[in-house]
Amino acid sequence: MTQEHLRKISCRDSNARPRSAGLPIPEKKVLLIGARHCVPPYLTAEHHEKMNPMRKTCICIAMSCLALTGSLVGGPAFADDSTEIRLPLGSVLMTRTFANDDLTLATDVDTLTFQSAYFPEVEALSGNSFLIFLATGEHACAGYYIWGTLDDSGLRAAPQFGSCSDRGEVLRTAKGLMLVMPGPKESAAVSYFLNKDGTVTENSQGLEADGIVDPF
Repeated sequence: MTQEHLRKISCRDSNARPRSAGLPIPEKKVLLIGARHCVPPYLTAEHHEKMNPMRKTCICIAMSCLALTGSLVGGPAFADDSTEIRLPLGSVLMTRTFANDDLTLATDVDTLTFQSAYFPEVEALSGNSFLIFLATGEHACAGYYIWGTLDDSGLRAAPQFGSCSDRGEVLRTAKGLMLVMPGPKESAAVSYFLNKDGTVTENSQGLEADGIVDPF
């Protein structure tokens, strides 16, 4: 008896349906000789037709699970950043849109729009005014500051100011809050008074006039 005959007999014995009382064993119609696994003889075309819809259903469920997992993992990475700035006269909602770097400051009636490569932090508060830094994302000029104010006239912001540095420090002086930062191209420090009326004044007299040592 050749090895091929032995393999054929082994497949027949391992795949044959166990005998039951009064139930004949169906005639085997398909047998793969030389294959690693033999096809059970009782899996007829009718059985395969019934199994195909089940396979398609399982595949659809698996694909749906993968899509849901991808949306959950990828969703938070594209979410907009938002925070509430609470002031005595009310709240200002600060939101940065991920898609286009728009930074909005909004109340129920007013909206101001700027550009910032990063979501800024509130670096100083004084009365109904607040200080934030608008980043450009560029090395040559890191960005500029804005001094926003909410009063009876609504929400407004002083023109952007600074020396392109993001290393500003807020100091409390006898004249009020002062923002000090390195000067352009490693020159002497520049400073600005952050006034309570929402305006900004550059300190043209220098730090020494106010008894302040250059921190940079």
